[in-house]
Amino acid sequence: MTFKELRAQLSRLQQHSGYKSNDDYDYLLNDSKGIPFWPHQITNEEHSRLRKDYLTDRGNSTCCFWDLIGRPVKHNEEKPLFDYQQIILNVLEYFQKIRIKKFRGAGITQLFLEYPAWLSLSGNNYRNKKAFIITGITQELANDHILRLRNLFLQFYPGAIQNMDYTQRTITLNDSVFRAYPAANPEAPRGKTDVFFILADEFDHHTRRQQEDMMSVITPYRPKSDTMIVLNSTTKNPQGLYAEMDKQWSEFLKSLELNRGNFDYKDLLSHSPGSIDYIQKIKEKIKHHYFLLEFDYHWGVGPGKIYTQKEIDEIEEDRTFPGEFCLEYAGELGNVFSPVLIDRAVQLGEQFSEDKIPVNKHCLHSCGVDPGFGSSRTAIVLTEHNKELGKIRVLYAKEFGETRHLNHSKIADICFDLHQKYKNTWFFIDGQNRGFITDLKIKFGEDPDYEKIDDVSPEDNRVIPVTFVTEHKNMLSNLHTFINKEYLAIPEKFDKLLISLKTAVAKEYSLDKEQTSYDDLLDALRLSLKGYKMR
Repeated sequence: MTFKELRAQLSRLQQHSGYKSNDDYDYLLNDSKGIPFWPHQITNEEHSRLRKDYLTDRGNSTCCFWDLIGRPVKHNEEKPLFDYQQIILNVLEYFQKIRIKKFRGAGITQLFLEYPAWLSLSGNNYRNKKAFIITGITQELANDHILRLRNLFLQFYPGAIQNMDYTQRTITLNDSVFRAYPAANPEAPRGKTDVFFILADEFDHHTRRQQEDMMSVITPYRPKSDTMIVLNSTTKNPQGLYAEMDKQWSEFLKSLELNRGNFDYKDLLSHSPGSIDYIQKIKEKIKHHYFLLEFDYHWGVGPGKIYTQKEIDEIEEDRTFPGEFCLEYAGELGNVFSPVLIDRAVQLGEQFSEDKIPVNKHCLHSCGVDPGFGSSRTAIVLTEHNKELGKIRVLYAKEFGETRHLNHSKIADICFDLHQKYKNTWFFIDGQNRGFITDLKIKFGEDPDYEKIDDVSPEDNRVIPVTFVTEHKNMLSNLHTFINKEYLAIPEKFDKLLISLKTAVAKEYSLDKEQTSYDDLLDALRLSLKGYKMR
């Protein structure tokens, strides 16, 4: 049977299968049937000939879906499916569940609007099934993805949109329903059946809580072999799930005696993933993991690619470049502390590190504790005011996992151990957590009924509650002063604390905790430094 005869047969079947009728819609369904998304394993020259052979009267080609709806254009030049995009699709088809770290402008979002659209239109396997797109903080932002999906067909099949039941939030293609949900409220997809595709887009640009909410909805679909799941993002949040999943992935590979250096993505382009030994090994054991693909900006630079080298040179000094193009989790630089002065604090931290200059147990030590609630984290920062050095140096800075896994008594034990180690230590606690303050006071033999005391003096108490809600601005100003006067020494090993300083965003000294990474550590540092204002 020839290709044209096959199309004629598909057209006849279509007329008797209950499809909506509209010239453009019928042509779209007919033209999409049985075509590949992109013809693999052929040269660009062969593809160009194929494209001409299947040219339609509309000006598009039925050689593949990429050319059916029209190739993306940049620098006035039509773009093919790039090598890294082909690799992504090869891996998705093999593993079904993947996670992507990518450079900005890579075209991955567009790819995962077009690919599930092709799945729906090229055959009937996905009729009456659902595809979800979770992205954006608000429904309006999420709706943009549905609009972009709708607009895929404007160039060559503009009339078809009338039969796609487009409602801003949803669109229907060959009876497959595509719906967008905001990341800030992703509960709606929970428990839905017949889901064949989920895209969680710009995943790492949401807060940790939003990421966890998204995963609580997505994870139940993880064991389903007929649901494709894609997590896609540039990198940003050093305390988010993306960074945590990186560590889990590395540990998983290590358990298989592999590492990321074993991967040559070109293998995944030129071969079927199943034919590669280490890929098979991963497939057998992957279980709850998402196969990780990492593409920094180098994949998008060069003749015919997304960027010219000149364009990269012009933006590489931008503060967002490491996260947006280099897959780094530094986050965006904040507006509170000067990067130069933070670097100076690090230099002082190395100069006066505990390894070089032992702890002076006769010095005053101040420990700030920011106890978490429920699923939030607890942070502890301990500093030493060393008058001989003329500096306050950070000796301990650590955050702990979700508080429900670390009760008040265990945190109090940690604090007491720090006192035993460093001596001469006072503890400044966020006063909202009364239960923890009571536990710690009992541990130190102090009156647990502290709220009856008008003024809890550091002369008589080691555990000092701090009214954070009224004092947070002054404490941030105080920290700012210590750093600006080069009075604070922070060893480089306290990397999370340094990231919190670099990413701190505030307006009138009110910290924006949604944008500040490791804000719990920064709060603990603020509390710690308050000890030197009170004595």
